[in-house]
Amino acid sequence: RCAMKQKQRKRRLSLLAALLLPPVLAACGPGRAESCYGRVAEVQRAPDGSLSALVLDTGDEARTCVLLTPETHVASTVEDLLSEEEFLADPPMGTEVSVLFAEDPPPQTVTGEDGTQYSAQTADFLWVEDARYPEGLTLSDGTALEVWATGFQEKQYRLSDGTVLLQEFPPQTDFSNDYVGNTPLRDLSPALPDGLRRYYQDRGPLYDLTEELERADRAFCQDPENFQPFRVEQRVSWSASAPGAHYFLTTLSRTPEPRLLEEIQWTDAFDPMTGAHIPTEELFSAGRDQVIAALLAQMKGVEAPLAQELRDAFQFSYLCFWPDHLSVRFPAGSLPSQEYSWGWSIGYDALSGVLRPWAVPAEEPPEL
Repeated sequence: RCAMKQKQRKRRLSLLAALLLPPVLAACGPGRAESCYGRVAEVQRAPDGSLSALVLDTGDEARTCVLLTPETHVASTVEDLLSEEEFLADPPMGTEVSVLFAEDPPPQTVTGEDGTQYSAQTADFLWVEDARYPEGLTLSDGTALEVWATGFQEKQYRLSDGTVLLQEFPPQTDFSNDYVGNTPLRDLSPALPDGLRRYYQDRGPLYDLTEELERADRAFCQDPENFQPFRVEQRVSWSASAPGAHYFLTTLSRTPEPRLLEEIQWTDAFDPMTGAHIPTEELFSAGRDQVIAALLAQMKGVEAPLAQELRDAFQFSYLCFWPDHLSVRFPAGSLPSQEYSWGWSIGYDALSGVLRPWAVPAEEPPEL
């Protein structure tokens, strides 16, 4: 293993905190601050056992103390894993919190476990920003990783010293609040959100989490001083609608190597009434060879060897449907002669006789 582990911290306010806190987050330093963030490093309790103060590690080997009273409002952005009640009963060490201080109570002197004296301010609002899962992971070289949940459905995979190796935004499986254009999915068809949920839940991640973690760890070991967390995100959004299909775009974003973000996209079609998934090849009235011939007919100046590579490598999953055009994107590595991804766009008029009429997207999204 590499000899050095660089300590990192993600300093982020939840959306609620961002709305309520001042535009510039005040540092936790000498004098009276308006707000603060940090990780729980020490817990102090009143004689009755209630939580009375938190010593927070605010980074750069600095600490501050925050007083809590019965009037302190506590909220959690990760309540499924760590609720407000659970936090107040037993705040886990290392948990990140954001604090908005009360204006009136004067600071009080609080002595830490090591004898350090803090000028502690009273918290008006406190937001729990992350929580650790009970079970961690182990890499192939034996390195143990902690798994943390943060707000907005993010997972972080951290070394024991707090270094974040990978930020993961797992695949979306709840579409009950999604829209097609400006219209809620459930208003178009009650079956549509359930159809999407079943399909994307069954399909699962389009990436190998272990592979992403191992790659991030190797990059960290090679250059710990300049390492930035790797990222993998799989998200779904509406892309187009046709008389017989709604199209949804999956975007996979990942870090293949340091300081490089790669995006790969797929489109899936769904029946507007039943929500059933429609295989992409069924959107066409012609077979694979005729479809690729129609697509290549719109390309000018493509040399024969590359054209043959395109024919050989073509997959229907390389097609993305948009309101006014179809895009074809061959991902990096799919064509022997091309180092990077390769593609082009085609108007739907050029696919007349190949793409079924009911599958041709309208330029405007449907409205009720």
